[in-house]
Amino acid sequence: MRMLEPVLDLFRGPRRLVAILAVLALVATFCLALIPNVPTPRFLETWPTPESGWEPWRPLFKGIDIRRASFSVPRPMKAHAVRIDLLEPGIEPVVHAGTPAGSPTVPTIYPSDFLKDNQLQVAFSAGSFNPFPYWKGVPVRLDGLGIANGLQFSSQALNLDSLLILRSRRGVLYHHTQPVTQHREAIAGVGGMWINLLGGTNQHEPLPPEASSVAGLSDQGRYLYWLIVDGRQPGYSEGATPGETAEMMRQVGVEDALNMDGGSVVTLVVDDGHGGYDLLNQPCHPFITGVQRPIGGLIGFRARPLK
Repeated sequence: MRMLEPVLDLFRGPRRLVAILAVLALVATFCLALIPNVPTPRFLETWPTPESGWEPWRPLFKGIDIRRASFSVPRPMKAHAVRIDLLEPGIEPVVHAGTPAGSPTVPTIYPSDFLKDNQLQVAFSAGSFNPFPYWKGVPVRLDGLGIANGLQFSSQALNLDSLLILRSRRGVLYHHTQPVTQHREAIAGVGGMWINLLGGTNQHEPLPPEASSVAGLSDQGRYLYWLIVDGRQPGYSEGATPGETAEMMRQVGVEDALNMDGGSVVTLVVDDGHGGYDLLNQPCHPFITGVQRPIGGLIGFRARPLK
């Protein structure tokens, strides 16, 4: 009975109870302001069976298609692949950059806010950054290249590879050992980690499975592909190794691929056509699985509607 006395005291003092409820309401409101979306319950999801392989490409916008796959071997994995025709009229790359233009730091932002603020149709987590805060608006430095609107604001890393989109509307992957010659021709550029597929040959990096964000290019660089694999979610999607993501990229038509980043930052958001967004993957947020965390490395694309 003595253990129930504190609870009973709350009801004996209604003013105290009202105060506690008010504090809880403020805390809940604050938390909801920090988390821009509530994850979709997994029992409402519909995925292709592991035996059926990749779904057919489905158009999202003019020049942007998407497909999905669910794998059970060598472990559970859920994957989204997006294909972007860089020569399609209306396709325009946008890289998250600092303010003022040319600033070496960028503020962390939720991918959905990046998408809506820039009126994009699709946005992806790109390269790594530091430090690694949990709050939006914190200035961070990219670990690799950053080019927005033809202006380089973050330097090419000495040991990391990059993705460039040139003025010719062709994508290229830059290996860090090459001479820096094409950066001046780029309208957009983001740093990644290391090339894991080269000329259709898997590079087989010996790293453990992880949630992964991977960029790839078709022959001649007309089509840019982006692969998002969820991870750190036992029994649902446990991540992929760089060698496995390279194989997935090869399956969807990629010649060269670059492992961009991994972990809880891996995010894919698209325009829902009604002024909002859809979070298509399940980010492995350290506290609440399925919600976004504010990040520094982002790239997105504007595109025209299908109709």
